[in-house]
Amino acid sequence: MLEQFFQWYLNLVGESPDVVIAGSFVLALLTSVIMLAMVTLHKPSWFYDKESDLENIEYVREKWVSHSKISFLLSVAFSGISLILMGVLDVILFAPFVLISLAAVSFIAVFSLLTDPQLRLVDRHILRVGMLITFISSFMNAVVVYGADLGAMVGYFVLLVIIATIGILPIKGMGASDSRAVVIVFLSLISVLFSKGLVISWLASLVIAFIYALKKNNWNIKKSLFTKVSLPLVPMLLFPVAALLIFAAPLIETGMFF
Repeated sequence: MLEQFFQWYLNLVGESPDVVIAGSFVLALLTSVIMLAMVTLHKPSWFYDKESDLENIEYVREKWVSHSKISFLLSVAFSGISLILMGVLDVILFAPFVLISLAAVSFIAVFSLLTDPQLRLVDRHILRVGMLITFISSFMNAVVVYGADLGAMVGYFVLLVIIATIGILPIKGMGASDSRAVVIVFLSLISVLFSKGLVISWLASLVIAFIYALKKNNWNIKKSLFTKVSLPLVPMLLFPVAALLIFAAPLIETGMFF
């Protein structure tokens, strides 16, 4: 069945690239709509807590709707930019899988800027949906990359299951939301830009975290290195991923990731 999908998709890319381009954007738009629906219709329990002692909770409540709309618009815009680059550089083979992951990642990254810096919380529902979407996208992308090799596909599926399981298990020193964000990073990049993409993503996140720590410590390098700082890790982890997926086409064209 997987081999049949592999062959069907390759034929579709070769014979009807416009259909793949249009379908990719529709899938990205649908993903953005799902993410918007999640934050609109299913708010987290702490959002409604009238006796909440969370500092800045009123600010978050006030900005929730407007920020969700901004997250939706930016996720659609980022997907459009990535798709244009793929069309220009003729790498639309990866378009549906990159755009689906990008739409989910960019929505969560932008939306988490409202809650993570303010509350050190991120809506677990959108993170779980993001994990599911990027898991499916990553697996289908792997079918295209390794479709002719059943053994490789089985191994890859096992790898994805192990990665996804990390989001369920607690990681020492990290919150549940941060753990889920780590899983989304892996799932979004592992079958598109592979280990090199992951390394670049981690390094970018480290740089962002260090700059944040510097700012918190009045740009004192020594203090920033040895003073514990609470970090809004979810946007720090996901924005580098979004940037890599936006420019996935030129990165794939370089050949350095394969």
